[in-house]
Amino acid sequence: MGAGYVLSDDYERALWLALADSNERDRPIDRREKQSIREQWGRWDECERRVSDPLRKPVVGYLRSHPTDYRRALTLFPQELRSLWLAAFQSHLWNQVLAEVIRQPLTIEHCQSAVIGDRELPFPLCLADMQRRQLEQIKLPLPSARLHLEDQPLKEVYDRVLAAEGMELRQVRVKYPRDTFFSKGERFAIVRPRDLRHETATDDLHSGRQKLTLQFALPRGSYATILVKRITGNGDWTESDD
Repeated sequence: MGAGYVLSDDYERALWLALADSNERDRPIDRREKQSIREQWGRWDECERRVSDPLRKPVVGYLRSHPTDYRRALTLFPQELRSLWLAAFQSHLWNQVLAEVIRQPLTIEHCQSAVIGDRELPFPLCLADMQRRQLEQIKLPLPSARLHLEDQPLKEVYDRVLAAEGMELRQVRVKYPRDTFFSKGERFAIVRPRDLRHETATDDLHSGRQKLTLQFALPRGSYATILVKRITGNGDWTESDD
């Protein structure tokens, strides 16, 4: 992830991911511009001629005059976008911590694996009452350098997850620019949707089909897309005995 390279001061790699890394959801114009940047990386005059996207254009224009100042070039992306990158990386780390908690201490026999980002994560298919009670009592803090886990059982888990990323917890902080930062807080290991309601009706878009409308509330930091995938079975899910 780009934010991880920022933390290790590899600003060129972080910028490459922000400007040129392909994504299957890219629009045709984005695919063309990203390919041009990949092919012309370092030839910023040529890149600037081929780029029109309002996010990429100022960055490439700056590099034309400052060809190796990747650190400053990153700050030309909007602060809101850079904050989103940090939040995504922090969530990525937190997901790995939760996966460790699910896989090891609870010894859950039957899990369903889902690929989220570039990692395979375990989702329990069924829990014994004791296992459910254990998980419901666990709150996992968001990883950041401000988190102090000395003499706590979770420290080893966080250390293993960060080591797999090639870093330590103290490095999960933004040195530059100082207008973005990692959030402080904690999330429950498992959550239950509240006020869950559903109704079926004729599908307006697909003749002969029915549509399902769901209504529910989730705590802050929980993702409705994950709940919908679990309910519908739609997504990159594979059976596993983690």
